[in-house]
Amino acid sequence: MESDSAAMRANCEGDATPRCAGCINAPEYQRCDSDDRKKLLRAATVLKTALVTYRETAYDIDLTRIELGNGVLILRQKPPSIHSRPIRRPFSGHLTGIPEHREAALVNNQCTMAMALLSGLTGILLSVLDIHIGKPTLPTRLMPAPDSSNCPHPVLKAELNDYGEEWIIDTAGAQYGFRVVLVPFPKYIYDPKCRPAGRPTPYEWTETKDLDFFATHPFGRASKEVIEKHELERQSRLHSASFVKNTVKKELLDGSDDLFQQKLEKFIADLRTHMSVLPTV
Repeated sequence: MESDSAAMRANCEGDATPRCAGCINAPEYQRCDSDDRKKLLRAATVLKTALVTYRETAYDIDLTRIELGNGVLILRQKPPSIHSRPIRRPFSGHLTGIPEHREAALVNNQCTMAMALLSGLTGILLSVLDIHIGKPTLPTRLMPAPDSSNCPHPVLKAELNDYGEEWIIDTAGAQYGFRVVLVPFPKYIYDPKCRPAGRPTPYEWTETKDLDFFATHPFGRASKEVIEKHELERQSRLHSASFVKNTVKKELLDGSDDLFQQKLEKFIADLRTHMSVLPTV
């Protein structure tokens, strides 16, 4: 699997910019292009953009350094304390100027959160599939922190029934070095040697599904600080969800490539403005 951005190298296999007409068009699968496939790529692009923008404006890790060593991207954070107050603030741009590293830091350990956060944008067409990644391109580790590399990685699975095609949308794949957001299912499984962990399940998530689960278990109530952190995350997600509910329409995916790019840029700017005023506990 290539480690390029969502729009780059989808078709032309070159160093295209996000405005490259060939790369904004849908990637090939087994036959010529289709309008359905183009809309699927646009939907995937919007989903990943929403996740990255949310994390850029509401980052919850106190990172001190980002470094690459022995093929692993290390995210150094201040040692967490059970008495630390939860934080939500813009991601520190000075930590790295490398887009791949920045994106990996933003989505590290956010797979399950992404499924919940993006529920308002994806509710009609997709199912969820847990994947075990066998061969990441660039693994990312948060240190000090427990190793989560063996945890299943939830992704979205879409089917274009009229064409017999199956696709994977991976909005949080940058933590494994995967920056292409829309990939044919056979290619996604083969290239990084992935192993599905069970069958796909219907997409029936809400913005706070994982937090609701945590609230019913002892580890979600381990301390006042943990409860406060989860509540701050809950308020941030509901704040994002209100933007989606009140402003995003299906027509976002319609129009020419240039028009879609304009609408996508406005979506990013409006979401960033909305998230600049974050709720407090």
